[in-house]
Amino acid sequence: MMLSGNARRLNFFLKYVIKPLQAVMPMNSGVMRGLRKATEAGSKLRNQLAPMPRTVSVQNVDAGGVSGEWVIDGEGAHPDKAILYLHGGGYFFCSPATHRPLTWRLARETQTRVLSLDYRMVPEHTIDDCCEDAVSAYRWLLDQGVAAGSIVIGGDSAGGGLTLLTLLALRDRDIALPAAAFCLSPFADMSQNSPTLVSNAASSHMFHPRTIKRVEAYLSAGRDPYDSAISPAFGDYKGLPPLFIQVADSELLFNDSVQTAENAQKAGVSVEMKIWHNLPHVFTLFSDILPEGKKGIREIAVFVNRHLS
Repeated sequence: MMLSGNARRLNFFLKYVIKPLQAVMPMNSGVMRGLRKATEAGSKLRNQLAPMPRTVSVQNVDAGGVSGEWVIDGEGAHPDKAILYLHGGGYFFCSPATHRPLTWRLARETQTRVLSLDYRMVPEHTIDDCCEDAVSAYRWLLDQGVAAGSIVIGGDSAGGGLTLLTLLALRDRDIALPAAAFCLSPFADMSQNSPTLVSNAASSHMFHPRTIKRVEAYLSAGRDPYDSAISPAFGDYKGLPPLFIQVADSELLFNDSVQTAENAQKAGVSVEMKIWHNLPHVFTLFSDILPEGKKGIREIAVFVNRHLS
């Protein structure tokens, strides 16, 4: 499929402006907090330039002690169904606000309420804390009367990895599992040895391999990087619900998706994997400008609607 003009321009900007800056960027708590502030400021500007439709409402919510927001499109959203969405950002930046271009479209395409979670993040907290917050929010949905079979969990990048960690935690605690889950370019391997960190070093538009390795080293410090509690790509997926994975073949994290899909299929999990060509990491997040992003969200919605029907 031929890329849109906007996709080509975005790829160029990311590869020749953003990616080179990362090559010399250290990864420490100060940089993490700085990136968080810059990203939030950028999202406020973007949300002003490309506001959500008036039919979309955003309502702050306390989800079992974890803050978040309900993203709802119109009055037709099913009150007895929910999507628990976990934003990406390397476990240390981004928020429900930065991901509204994705979540409001997902709410519209599925006519389902999206609970976008503002979970605790590194460096103030740990990946374990992120997972605890996601589990707490899921249990809160159950306590609100939403049946497990009427919930789908999903997320992008670190949020995709967190989706997998949450599923494993729910299963291991004998908590009723959701109907299905989706992962968009999941960040799921902290080993620093993924083969596509090398093979896709040139094709990656958004990230430099050094950046990914530095983040992985920070997140896995003092732990076994192959431990499925931080690298869910290596987890045992036995008994988990159907899984949808969306990823671009040019990404550094492409093998995270491949490894996850292979392990899940070996465990008997139904896996649907959609591979897009030559697009940036989590291209659906750029749906305000990318037609490919809008198509990608509709692709996710087809999966969600099928399992929540």
